[in-house]
Amino acid sequence: MSKSTSLGMSVFCLLAALAVSCSSTPKSPAPPIRLGGEGRALNALVGRWEGSYTNPANGRTGTIVLDFVSGKEARGDILMIPAGSNAKVPSPAETLRTMPQVLEINFIQAEGDQLSGTVGPYPDPDSRCSAHTAFQGTLRGDTIEGTFRTECLDTHGHPDPNMPVTTGRWTVSRRKS
Repeated sequence: MSKSTSLGMSVFCLLAALAVSCSSTPKSPAPPIRLGGEGRALNALVGRWEGSYTNPANGRTGTIVLDFVSGKEARGDILMIPAGSNAKVPSPAETLRTMPQVLEINFIQAEGDQLSGTVGPYPDPDSRCSAHTAFQGTLRGDTIEGTFRTECLDTHGHPDPNMPVTTGRWTVSRRKS
């Protein structure tokens, strides 16, 4: 075999390996979400959902992305944008108080047209506590709308009665493929 043929085969093998590795990576870089509940209810969620949330008590907003690959596999996260954040991408001058944070969705439970779940714990930019959020929503066609409740946790992981509890609203819509 000539050097040029050998080099050509090496390049071909390298490209083939690269193509295989790229095709086996997940579509979403978001972390996996543990799922629970009725199989039929979870299967009704299959698709990509995008939306937002707002917390009027502290002025925070953010985006939500959920990707239900099947009734047994989902990925997603939340981008929290604290009040006072001026940039879509954090600048070096921003502090934790104003810097957007990606929040991990820990669990989603689906029963009938009802959905509930948890987020966190994560560092709260205002109180600097370890925060935890519980959410619930209702599926109507290609939209899920709901509410959430965020509270600070004490050092034992229990709600801290000395810290304020905030609530807000969220909505996501299924994207058409």
